[in-house]
Amino acid sequence: MATIFAGAAAYAAALTRRGFVRLGGGYFSQVYAKPGCAKVVKVCFKADEDVWADYAEWAFHNPGPMVPRVWSLKWHVDFCVAVLDRMTETVEDAHDNGTSRNHYVARAFVKPLDARWGAHGRAEPVARALDKDGYAAEAALLMTLEAVFPKHYFDVHAANWMFDATGKLILTDPFSESNSLPRRVRLSLPRAA
Repeated sequence: MATIFAGAAAYAAALTRRGFVRLGGGYFSQVYAKPGCAKVVKVCFKADEDVWADYAEWAFHNPGPMVPRVWSLKWHVDFCVAVLDRMTETVEDAHDNGTSRNHYVARAFVKPLDARWGAHGRAEPVARALDKDGYAAEAALLMTLEAVFPKHYFDVHAANWMFDATGKLILTDPFSESNSLPRRVRLSLPRAA
């Protein structure tokens, strides 16, 4: 688990004191929501290393049917916070849960995602497999992101795709890392003299 900077930890603790519940998280972030609320708060506690905020900023300016709705993205000194629409479950969870209303979609969708193994962080092999299995729009989204973010490594497994409240597929977190600094860090670096 990544180190949570003091500011992000304090922010997350304040959310908990205000009645927010931690829904989940990964290596770089945690997601909180109030019970019954249609929006969530994502606290990215390693914004200097995480490239998710690059995607969130792009998604804010490029809304689309498979892109998370980002209502706000705010930078703090060493972390960032985003407000997003709430998702119901990951494709991975829906695939594993035979009682999920999204189970059959997830079963079909997981097969081409398995093509990511050996993709070396590129979108093209996964996009090719998705397109072949009838997921042309999802494949096109991956290829668009590869063109926009050529230095980012893709991580499009079944836990990084989720279902929204209507049952549509949403790509929530397409990248694992980058061979360049995240945009926020690049913007804050001092200019050469």
